[in-house]
Amino acid sequence: MTVQDKPLTVRDRLRGAGLWTGAELTLSPADTMASPSWWGADSESYSLRASEADARAGSAAFVKAMETHARDYVDLPAAFEAASSAGEAGIGPQVHHADTGHAVLVMADLTGLAATATLDLFDEPAEAERLVALRTAVHRLPEFRRRATVFDDIRAVHQLVLGLGGALPADFGWMMRVLGPAEQRIEPARQVGRPLHHPAAAHSVTVTPVCARTCAGSVSAVSG
Repeated sequence: MTVQDKPLTVRDRLRGAGLWTGAELTLSPADTMASPSWWGADSESYSLRASEADARAGSAAFVKAMETHARDYVDLPAAFEAASSAGEAGIGPQVHHADTGHAVLVMADLTGLAATATLDLFDEPAEAERLVALRTAVHRLPEFRRRATVFDDIRAVHQLVLGLGGALPADFGWMMRVLGPAEQRIEPARQVGRPLHHPAAAHSVTVTPVCARTCAGSVSAVSG
């Protein structure tokens, strides 16, 4: 059974993924770490404590449970693969379990140990160099391929809005005309996605002693 079959609680989804099947779970709502992630619109985040340790995830974890509608605009396999790679490389929270079927990502819980970075933290040249080194390290993660390009995503959302009878920005036609030539130049040269740190903003970095001061908040893929 997957999250698409019927509405499931987060506990149901975790147990469906084979985690903490016989344990009592306490789920405390938590802020999405690092990147605001559209203020959590794509997911619910929890700091989890279990009465019994799980062989894969232990007894404490950070759970990101994707909303059902997120499948319409988030490439879950690529997103979960990127998060797992960043964790393995030590530049993101360690991922204990990633289950795209139940749309849950279970990571090391940094609640109380980490904070969103601010620009003043990088005033000193040495700290700015650490930030550059962190973001450069993302480029060395294993390559992964998204199932759709950003241009495909825009078309898909456009059709979704039209199908629901929603309103579009007055200049949407102009935006599409501007994007057309860009797609024509980019797509012929597109190969396997190259990971990068996105967005290029301080709030997309988590300050934590666990990850040697900074962790990449999110990882994306671009053509390269």
